[in-house]
Amino acid sequence: MGAVKLMDDERVAVEPACGISAAVIYDSVLRKVCPELGPESNVVLVVCGGNSISAEMLVEYRNTYGRLDTPAAVQAYT
Repeated sequence: MGAVKLMDDERVAVEPACGISAAVIYDSVLRKVCPELGPESNVVLVVCGGNSISAEMLVEYRNTYGRLDTPAAVQAYT
């Protein structure tokens, strides 16, 4: 889950719907969709939200769901 990974890596709390953007990057889908991106390319990830999520909720999601398979929205590009 992108939201959980963002919390772990960046200490940023975002709602799961926003986390899908991070999942695209974490699951390397972005490289498949935009193969012209190289090591020197800059990518900006805009995240929002966090008003209705807490670190405790994200920890609970991780404990409940663990590592989920790649979301269907991401699978479309894999």
